Amino acid sequence: MTELTKRQKAFADAFLSSGEEDFKERVRMAAGKAGYVPDGGIRLLRIPAVKQYVAEMQAAAEPDEDEVAGPQEVAAFLTAVMKGDARRDAPPELKDQMKAAEYLAKYHGMFDKDQGDGDAMQPVIFAGEDALEP
Repeated sequence: MTELTKRQKAFADAFLSSGEEDFKERVRMAAGKAGYVPDGGIRLLRIPAVKQYVAEMQAAAEPDEDEVAGPQEVAAFLTAVMKGDARRDAPPELKDQMKAAEYLAKYHGMFDKDQGDGDAMQPVIFAGEDALEP
């Protein structure tokens, strides 16, 4: 790969780090930050070395599949929190357990109106709920 000039690298880095969602505005802003005429940004992206650098940096920024939790892993974690098994230093608080139960209920479609007898909500029963403080 051909080395980028300092200004090309500055353009590419500004393009990659921009939070702007509009592509054209993002290119214009990055070109201006790197000292180019704002309307010249598109031409910069057509330079093979710049295009390759941007592609490599975008690929490196994407998380690997094994780094992102899938539906089963999320459901298992929420279940552990709901049951009070997910511990680091202390067991989860009741509010966290309730929120986990809510998310699991939504995941399993327990709040769907088309399910069952038409009730929008299904009861969620906790083991040991008698010991909970009012």
